[in-house]
Amino acid sequence: MAELTSARWDISTRCNLNCEHCCAAGLFSDKSHALNLELAIHLLDRLKHNGITSLNLLGREPFLYPHIRNVLQYACDHGFQVDITTNGTVIKESDLQFLATVGLRRIFFSVDGSCPEVNDAIRGSGVFHKLSSVMRALIAEKRRRHSRIKIVINTVLTKLNASDVPAIIDLANSLGVDGFKLSHLNLVGNAVAVSDRLALTAVDEFAVAEAVMRIIPNYPSITFDILSSKPKFLEYLYKAYSVSFPVTVSGCKACIREIYVDPTGHIAPCLSTYEGFSDIAQVDGTIKDYRINLLDLQHIPISDYPFYEEFRHAFPLTKDTYQHYVPCNTCPYLTTLCYPCPLGVAGRVHVEELCAIAEEKLQCFDRREN
Repeated sequence: MAELTSARWDISTRCNLNCEHCCAAGLFSDKSHALNLELAIHLLDRLKHNGITSLNLLGREPFLYPHIRNVLQYACDHGFQVDITTNGTVIKESDLQFLATVGLRRIFFSVDGSCPEVNDAIRGSGVFHKLSSVMRALIAEKRRRHSRIKIVINTVLTKLNASDVPAIIDLANSLGVDGFKLSHLNLVGNAVAVSDRLALTAVDEFAVAEAVMRIIPNYPSITFDILSSKPKFLEYLYKAYSVSFPVTVSGCKACIREIYVDPTGHIAPCLSTYEGFSDIAQVDGTIKDYRINLLDLQHIPISDYPFYEEFRHAFPLTKDTYQHYVPCNTCPYLTTLCYPCPLGVAGRVHVEELCAIAEEKLQCFDRREN
């Protein structure tokens, strides 16, 4: 089992937008306020004590957390590799030098269209102009300061922006960002109610990915991450387009590489299990809530907390767990480089659709070669 080294911390309960696909919408409503600075620093110390070296700060909108500068400064000064994701609209001119020089690894800007007509239909009126202005200013500051921070555009792929993705990449290039990430739509939060309006089929997602692959050679200065690619999907892209991405372990991170932390300091295996999880071995599907505040653990290691044993018992990331996953159950990458999400299938056939399409296309390649 891999070593736990990363934490996703939803640091803020607040957001100034109400994006159609927001996965955190409603998650923290009527809950306690976010941690004060003293407790936030203590939480960072507890994470460090537990071997966490990478910190991914999200929100809702992390720059609405009142002590965000102090947290970023402390985390960077104490050796964390820090990423932060933002809608960009509340970053002030006075923040730019700080962000360029504090020591962040990456800052992800959420951009869902190449123009106001597309982006603002998803994120709200006036967002595109505010966001693009902030990105330009930060990139200029980065160059002035010879900063090593990586500035990345993150786009959530939906029906509303699928045809606009090449134009978003062109925008990324014109701005001078370091990376472009195309992300899957997560059907939680706001997206649940409008999934028919937003969610693409796997065939359509695959078509967008291939359209991106065809234009990647035009943008040599940009690093690409396309749909957090699974190894089988990557294998096809390599073979079809001779464009390589770094291969990293994909899929489930819960209890093996990453811990989830909410704005009040409670921990859970992952965001999907934040409201508790059901042991698939139980007929009644009882939801077990193992959340505990990290600040209450004192010197007890996270890995000694009961939800680790329970989660791993309910969802062991072994080949037996994936015997009903297609084409995973015949894939050589399974449980070596790829761990599909194990939640909620309970013996039913589950098709990893992008990988199934890739597998079919790879078989066509093999037949032509033979």
